[in-house]
Amino acid sequence: MPLESIANSHEPITLDSLEIELENYSSFYDTRIDGTIPMPELCKLLSQQWAQKICQKGRIIDYALYLRRFTLVKADDLGTISYIDGATESTGQMVKKMSLDETPSLFCDVDKQGKPLSLCPVAMKVSDNLLAVWIVGARESGNATIAKQAQVIRALLQFAFGEFEDTQALYTALQGL
Repeated sequence: MPLESIANSHEPITLDSLEIELENYSSFYDTRIDGTIPMPELCKLLSQQWAQKICQKGRIIDYALYLRRFTLVKADDLGTISYIDGATESTGQMVKKMSLDETPSLFCDVDKQGKPLSLCPVAMKVSDNLLAVWIVGARESGNATIAKQAQVIRALLQFAFGEFEDTQALYTALQGL
């Protein structure tokens, strides 16, 4: 869909998936210099307080539990999720093998030589036909860490990503993680 059509439309945009970044809002990667360019002046242009905090501090919570991004995806359209380098199948195919409910589920695949991958997808249902999918390092794949990451995602979905933001409820939900 052309960008002009989106900008001029008053209709909601329909997406099959949406990747949400939770860090580095105030810098852009420049391939010409193979580095980032800081742009802190962008922070004040963000409309939600949680996004401004990420922009100013780099992360939504100081100890972000290694959760840097996650993808919201329709359960029946997992083909839009990218591959993990070295995996024998797509992340979407790995997610299809999981037992999916409100509890996060982990699937660690092996590479073509049969060695465990260093990265593993985690997925959980966030509504009837919507999943949250994120990637963890095999070393970070403990149940306690994944459960805390799931709490962060649920808090963001409930208090930050809606028509109305409830910043105080968001920070209350994130305390103690």
